[in-house]
Amino acid sequence: MTTPTRRATLDDIPVLVDMMWEFYEEADYALDREWATASFSALLRNDSLGGAWIVFHEGEPAGYVVLTVRYSMESGQSHLRSLKNP
Repeated sequence: MTTPTRRATLDDIPVLVDMMWEFYEEADYALDREWATASFSALLRNDSLGGAWIVFHEGEPAGYVVLTVRYSMESGQSHLRSLKNP
């Protein structure tokens, strides 16, 4: 069985923030929606930072995965550092 997923786009930010809010609410942790919106926007606008994917169940968003990149195996250093010192 496969689970349908697709890479998130800027248009998905409201759905991503809603799912993040639900996840945080389970732990009784407050989520600043403006901060979360800005964070997803920065991530989705810059592939070098990583990406986000939405997981679907019966055609509806059911979860998400976020991957952030901080270390390059090729350069052997922090990804951010390698961008500053090519």
